[in-house]
Order: sequence, then structure tokens, then C-alpha cells
Amino acid sequence: MMKNALDWIVSSGALVDKPLAFPNIATRAELAQSHLTETLQTMGYRLIEECSPRATLAAPYVLLDATEEMLAEHPDIGP
Repeated sequence: MMKNALDWIVSSGALVDKPLAFPNIATRAELAQSHLTETLQTMGYRLIEECSPRATLAAPYVLLDATEEMLAEHPDIGP
């Protein structure tokens, strides 16, 4: 299904040179994220890195065991 969506988007040309935010919060999807990012950039999209955070096993964005206090003190999440 993803290939069909990419084929449709490329054939229309409607999104060429448009900014693209492509966040990834799935810690085990680093390889898929990098391949899809490369494909989208090859197709002519401008990836906005500041709006496209990438979770990794070393730096997850979903902290399942975190308490409210831990989240409030986290340097990237807290106030």
C-alpha cells in the first residue's frame, strides 16, 4: 500500500518542493525511517529536520515507565 501511495504522489507532482515533516517515534524503525526519508528526498520533497524527530532505542520518545516527576525533570520534555 505504501508503494502505491508513493507512486500516486510522484506521478501527480503535487508535492514536489513542498516542506515535509516526517517524525518517527517507533524506536525500532530507524532503518525504515532512513530508507523512506531517502526515497522522499529523491522524489523532490524538502525534509524539515527540526520538525522530524527520530526516536532510537538509545533515545526513545515514549517512556513507558516514566512517572510525572521524571517527565517534568526530563531535559527534552519538562518545562
